Parts: sequence; C-alpha cells; structure tokens
Amino acid sequence: MPAQTVRVTLRCNHGCVFCFAEWCLPQRRRDVHDYTNVIGDDWRSELDEVRAAGYDELSISGGEPLLHPELVPMVRHAKALGFSRIEVQTNASLMTTRNVARLRAAGMTASMASLPSHVPRAFDAITRTKGHFQASVDGIRNLLRARVEVILCHVICAGNYRLLPDYVRFADETLHGINEILFFYVQPEGRAARNPRLFPRLTSLRPRWLSAMSEADRLGLYFRTDTQTGLPLCYMTGHEDRLKLIDLLDPRAVFGTDVSSFEYMQGNKRKAPACGTCFFDPVCFGFWKTYLEAHGDGELRPVPEDARLRALFPAVVERHARRGTGHGEGA
Repeated sequence: MPAQTVRVTLRCNHGCVFCFAEWCLPQRRRDVHDYTNVIGDDWRSELDEVRAAGYDELSISGGEPLLHPELVPMVRHAKALGFSRIEVQTNASLMTTRNVARLRAAGMTASMASLPSHVPRAFDAITRTKGHFQASVDGIRNLLRARVEVILCHVICAGNYRLLPDYVRFADETLHGINEILFFYVQPEGRAARNPRLFPRLTSLRPRWLSAMSEADRLGLYFRTDTQTGLPLCYMTGHEDRLKLIDLLDPRAVFGTDVSSFEYMQGNKRKAPACGTCFFDPVCFGFWKTYLEAHGDGELRPVPEDARLRALFPAVVERHARRGTGHGEGA
C-alpha cells in the first residue's frame, strides 16, 4: 500500500554529521522538484490532502518530530483520517514513558528510531551531542514496552562501520523485540556533502558488512538495506533475500503518484561499465555519483545469475527477457 512521509519540522536536538534534513529548506516546498514534503502550520489540511491522494500509510519525520508542539494532535488527526499505519521517525531521546504513552494513545503504531552507534563515545561524535546516548536507548526500550513496532535505523558512515557486527549483537541483546534493523549508507546531501571523509570505502566496508549480515542471521534478527539509500545490490552477497525490490520494480506501488523522492535519489546514482553483466542490472541504478567520482567505480562488482537468484527475483528475470539480455531460464 502506498506510503507517504511528511516532515513536520527541521529542528532537531541532535546534530548528526550525516544529516541531510538541514538541506531540505522550507522554501523548497514551492519548487516543482521538491521531494521533501515539509508541511507548515496548516498541517491538518496537508494531512487531509495526503490521505485524499490515496496514501494508506503515513510516516511523520523531521528534524525531530517530538520537538513539534502539536505532534500528538497530528497523530490523532492521522488516526481519524484512517491511515492504517502511523510511524514517527525519531532519534528516540525524547521518547520518555509519558511521551510514548501519549503518542500510542493518539494512534502511533510504529517508529523508525535512529541509533548511529552502540558505543557512547562514537554516538556523541556522530550526533554532536554529549550524554544523549542512554536517553536514546531508553527511548527505544520505552517504545518496545508499549508494543510499538520499532525499526532500528542505522546510517553506516566512517565513524561506525568498523563495529557493524558488534552493533548487531548489541541490538539483539539490548533492544530485544525490535522488528528489524534498516541499514542505510550515508547519503551525499546536507552536512555529508561537505565532508567526504564520512564515506567509508566500499572495499573496507565489505568484510564488516558481510560479517554483520551473517551475525544477524545467526541471531535470528531481521535486517534489510534500503534500495534507495542503502548499499549497492552487489554488496548483499549471500543475503539477497533481504532485498525488497518492489520500489525499484514498481515505485508507484510504494510511493503512490508522488515518486519525486525516488526519482531524485536514483538520479544521483550511476553504474560502472561492468554493471551491464550483472543479474540486477535491469533494476539497479548503481551507486552515488559523488562517491564514484571520488573513488572510481572499480568496487562495483557484477552479480552472476544463478538458480537461487532466479527463484528469488522472477520479475528481474522477466526484465532481462524483455531486454533480450539472455539472463535467466527461458530468457
């Protein structure tokens, strides 16, 4: 069912080094190329429009949504409009027991909670805060105790990628009950665009990433990587079943008629020459241009087809057949 994200504020009590929300200036709302969905004071009519457009699921984002004084009425209004799923995206540091209870009663069903590191010192460096780590962990626990569906969001950057397997173990031991970990790779926008040192080299990241995925499987902890701002599809070796390709195959099924975010993200990627022989070539857009311009495209490795992939992704096989590339049985 189509989902829509609205940004209710750009204010935040964290200053994450990779944040792109500061780049999403409110005046972009008037730009035909805007994909930020920043809503203003007339949030009721804005939410009415989102629902009337056919969206069934709503994500309330920021900045930090809990800094908006009318967040609870917003959630209540969204529930009255009939959204089947109402998610609050947060850093969880303000998710006190009281705030969680109020939001839960108003209609919040889910939360995407950002936790950029399980190491307090690294957390402080990445978020540019001091002493917020435990508040964020406690906030996630409060959400779990209230039986809110929790997706743990982890943005992979130079300050945390070396400890990815340990992060998975921490999540399993300390945040028991989370629905999944959603891994992103740092996006070259906003603050990150001004600091290329935030981008871990894919070759250095690969062994830690493969180890983290294997550790998650060992622990029975569900994870995935976003196909828009996650790692390249060729970095899912042996774990391709975690990929949800629906947004690549049929973005309107996910985003509804507003695919501006999808088009913007994928428009800022490119492929390597070798990608033409990859099983995922018909649906993959490659990797961030900014990264490839700095480091080259030799780290992108084509994924050879096999029976397992053909069984997992018949729609990709069909795309190959349509293009006449000869991949897949019967292509």
